[in-house]
Amino acid sequence: MGLEEKIPSGFLLTTVEKLAGYMRKNSLWPATFGLACCAIEMMAVGSAAKYDIARFGGDSNQLYVAGHSAGGHLAALISADTNYYARLGAKDPAKGLLLIDAFGLDMHAYMQKKQFEYDTNYLPTFSTDPDRWKAGSPMYHLHAGIPRTFMTVGTRTYKSIIIDNVLFWEELRKFQ
Repeated sequence: MGLEEKIPSGFLLTTVEKLAGYMRKNSLWPATFGLACCAIEMMAVGSAAKYDIARFGGDSNQLYVAGHSAGGHLAALISADTNYYARLGAKDPAKGLLLIDAFGLDMHAYMQKKQFEYDTNYLPTFSTDPDRWKAGSPMYHLHAGIPRTFMTVGTRTYKSIIIDNVLFWEELRKFQ
């Protein structure tokens, strides 16, 4: 008697690989992976650009992406990391970026300095792996095709945000 004969009626036996393949093949939305709750915002921007903008009367050729703090990090990351849209089978639809007090533009440098309490949300979000810190940092994905970027930093923000934005801007200027 095989395992299939012991399974009650209405149950399906398959492998994780086959189930994931079936879901990818039949899904309306592309399957992506994020390391933080804010990744949902990043995925939504990509999906909206690919599927919904024209449906609501918008022109995806005129898309500008903006984000504040961690949202600024994600806006920069989806436009800097060319692999993100490649996985969606699309090109970056953004014509411009607006970063407002963007945090985490260089998480690699920030995490190495450990200028935060070590048991905060940074470790569950970014792990203890320096390679993941770089992969999640827009600073290490800058390229000539990144959309034109406008950055603003408030005078009453965290010192780490000011420093991070200045360093990012200096690096970004090499490409724009």
